[in-house]
Amino acid sequence: MAHNLFESTGTYTVGNAVAVDVTAHTVCRRIVVQEDIDSAAPPTQDLEYAQPKGATPINVSMGLPAVFTPPGGKGAFYPRQIVGTIRAQAGSITAQQIESAEI
Repeated sequence: MAHNLFESTGTYTVGNAVAVDVTAHTVCRRIVVQEDIDSAAPPTQDLEYAQPKGATPINVSMGLPAVFTPPGGKGAFYPRQIVGTIRAQAGSITAQQIESAEI
Protein backbone atom coordinates (compact mmCIF):
# COMPACT_ATOMS: atom_id res chain seq x y z
CA MET A 1 0.00 0.00 0.00
CA ALA A 2 1.47 3.37 -1.03
CA HIS A 3 1.56 6.22 1.45
CA ASN A 4 0.93 9.82 0.46
CA LEU A 5 4.10 11.56 1.69
CA PHE A 6 3.06 15.07 0.65
CA GLU A 7 -0.05 17.04 1.46
CA SER A 8 -0.43 20.52 0.07
CA THR A 9 -2.13 22.57 2.73
CA GLY A 10 -3.05 25.52 0.60
CA THR A 11 -1.92 29.05 -0.03
CA TYR A 12 -1.87 32.28 1.94
CA THR A 13 -0.66 35.87 1.61
CA VAL A 14 2.77 36.83 2.93
CA GLY A 15 3.70 40.51 3.09
CA ASN A 16 6.78 42.46 4.10
CA ALA A 17 5.33 44.48 6.99
CA VAL A 18 4.85 41.63 9.49
CA ALA A 19 6.18 38.07 9.55
CA VAL A 20 3.43 35.46 9.16
CA ASP A 21 3.32 32.40 11.43
CA VAL A 22 3.97 29.09 9.67
CA THR A 23 1.59 26.64 11.32
CA ALA A 24 1.49 22.86 10.80
CA HIS A 25 -1.85 21.49 9.59
CA THR A 26 -0.94 17.79 9.80
CA VAL A 27 1.49 15.60 11.71
CA CYS A 28 4.59 16.06 9.55
CA ARG A 29 8.38 16.14 9.59
CA ARG A 30 8.97 18.82 6.95
CA ILE A 31 7.15 21.96 5.89
CA VAL A 32 8.13 23.72 2.68
CA VAL A 33 6.91 27.29 2.07
CA GLN A 34 7.51 28.84 -1.33
CA GLU A 35 6.11 31.49 -3.62
CA ASP A 36 3.06 30.06 -5.39
CA ILE A 37 3.81 30.61 -9.06
CA ASP A 38 2.63 29.04 -12.27
CA SER A 39 4.95 27.93 -15.03
CA ALA A 40 4.34 31.14 -16.99
CA ALA A 41 5.33 33.51 -14.17
CA PRO A 42 8.79 33.69 -12.63
CA PRO A 43 9.29 34.16 -8.85
CA THR A 44 9.07 37.78 -7.73
CA GLN A 45 10.42 37.95 -4.14
CA ASP A 46 13.21 36.98 -1.82
CA LEU A 47 11.84 35.61 1.46
CA GLU A 48 12.97 35.69 5.08
CA TYR A 49 12.17 32.84 7.42
CA ALA A 50 12.85 32.15 11.08
CA GLN A 51 12.78 28.85 12.93
CA PRO A 52 11.69 28.87 15.66
CA LYS A 53 9.48 31.94 15.79
CA GLY A 54 11.57 34.82 17.16
CA ALA A 55 14.90 33.49 15.84
CA THR A 56 17.11 35.64 13.63
CA PRO A 57 15.57 35.59 10.12
CA ILE A 58 17.44 33.85 7.30
CA ASN A 59 17.26 35.14 3.71
CA VAL A 60 15.97 32.79 1.01
CA SER A 61 16.75 33.80 -2.56
CA MET A 62 13.97 34.33 -5.07
CA GLY A 63 12.54 31.04 -6.35
CA LEU A 64 13.90 28.89 -3.51
CA PRO A 65 11.73 27.45 -0.71
CA ALA A 66 11.98 27.95 3.04
CA VAL A 67 12.23 24.50 4.65
CA PHE A 68 11.18 23.88 8.24
CA THR A 69 12.21 20.65 10.01
CA PRO A 70 12.08 19.58 13.67
CA PRO A 71 15.22 20.43 15.70
CA GLY A 72 17.95 17.89 15.02
CA GLY A 73 15.72 16.18 12.46
CA LYS A 74 13.98 14.27 15.26
CA GLY A 75 10.34 14.25 16.21
CA ALA A 76 7.53 15.85 14.26
CA PHE A 77 5.37 18.93 13.96
CA TYR A 78 1.75 18.64 15.08
CA PRO A 79 -1.47 20.34 13.91
CA ARG A 80 -1.73 23.98 15.05
CA GLN A 81 1.97 24.06 16.10
CA ILE A 82 3.70 27.30 15.06
CA VAL A 83 7.00 26.12 13.58
CA GLY A 84 8.41 29.51 12.55
CA THR A 85 7.67 32.64 10.53
CA ILE A 86 7.92 33.79 6.92
CA ARG A 87 8.05 37.30 5.44
CA ALA A 88 8.45 38.71 1.92
CA GLN A 89 11.37 41.10 1.37
CA ALA A 90 9.18 43.69 -0.41
CA GLY A 91 5.52 43.88 -1.30
CA SER A 92 3.47 40.72 -0.87
CA ILE A 93 3.18 37.28 -2.44
CA THR A 94 0.94 34.27 -2.37
CA ALA A 95 2.81 31.47 -0.61
CA GLN A 96 2.20 27.75 -0.95
CA GLN A 97 2.76 25.44 2.05
CA ILE A 98 3.49 21.74 1.53
CA GLU A 99 3.82 19.31 4.42
CA SER A 100 5.66 15.99 4.25
CA ALA A 101 5.74 12.93 6.49
CA GLU A 102 9.45 12.47 5.61
CA ILE A 103 12.38 14.86 5.86
